[in-house]
Amino acid sequence: MLLGTGGTLVVDIPTEVPGAMKHARMDKRSDVVHEVQLTRESLLSKITGKPYRLLSEAEWEYAARAGATTRYSFGDDDAELEQYAWYDGNANNRSHPVGEKTPNAFGIFDMHGNVWEWVEDCQSDSLEHLSKPAAAGGAAASRSCASDTPRVLRGGSWSDPPQRLRSAARIAGPPDARDYIVGFRVARTLEPDR
Repeated sequence: MLLGTGGTLVVDIPTEVPGAMKHARMDKRSDVVHEVQLTRESLLSKITGKPYRLLSEAEWEYAARAGATTRYSFGDDDAELEQYAWYDGNANNRSHPVGEKTPNAFGIFDMHGNVWEWVEDCQSDSLEHLSKPAAAGGAAASRSCASDTPRVLRGGSWSDPPQRLRSAARIAGPPDARDYIVGFRVARTLEPDR
């Protein structure tokens, strides 16, 4: 799925790709986001010959909203979540394989619910960085965080109520946190045609 003029491809990795769904190394408490970056970049780069990364917070929200200005990509009605998301009202206390619910208008699955998704951004009380390009100190420029700085998670999870699944909902967690309600999505920056 191509998003925006920056040429970013958001990828839902199929489980058929050998080893693609393995978790980041879990043998020690270290920066999960950094491990995800290294694991995903090296694994997917080896398989596809292309570089991959976590989405910035701005990219994540753009992908989640899919052009909408409402609470969710499909509107404001919590009753419609059943069609689009796994949350505390329908998930039976577990995550589910990607693609079992209706995708958003961009064709991307599970942007609301299922698991909270790590993004590359450091936690900040200000949302100003979301509207700036990387060159002006925007989201993509915030990828270098101090090792103990909380990182942002987006999207809500299967254990959350509807209000935690809004497109604008965000939480922060320590970079070494691991949990059964947390995952990630990767993106690839596309090269311009020559």
